[in-house]
Amino acid sequence: MNIQLYKIILNLIVGIFIPIVLKIRWLPNLFEAVFYGKYNYYDFQINSLGEFLKEVYVRGFWLEYVLGIILILLPFQLIKDNFHRKNKSLLFFRKVQILSGILIG
Repeated sequence: MNIQLYKIILNLIVGIFIPIVLKIRWLPNLFEAVFYGKYNYYDFQINSLGEFLKEVYVRGFWLEYVLGIILILLPFQLIKDNFHRKNKSLLFFRKVQILSGILIG
């Protein structure tokens, strides 16, 4: 398999997790919804766990998926490829720093 195609497929798969990670602030509400049956989502009236999960994680998923790929994974891949072209290797810690910088920026 061509290495470029491999990078594209891997980035598309990793991109699926970006909307979930970006919604980490909903983790306490998710905990209450799963274990206590309290479905707090802004001021909406939600009656089931399915509706809660739909509102929090499914609504806007594709927009967040596409923006995550374009704004996070594409710059990260371009920076990694640039270092590779210069025959410089990136250690895992440096990759984490670069990805963190992109997320903060």
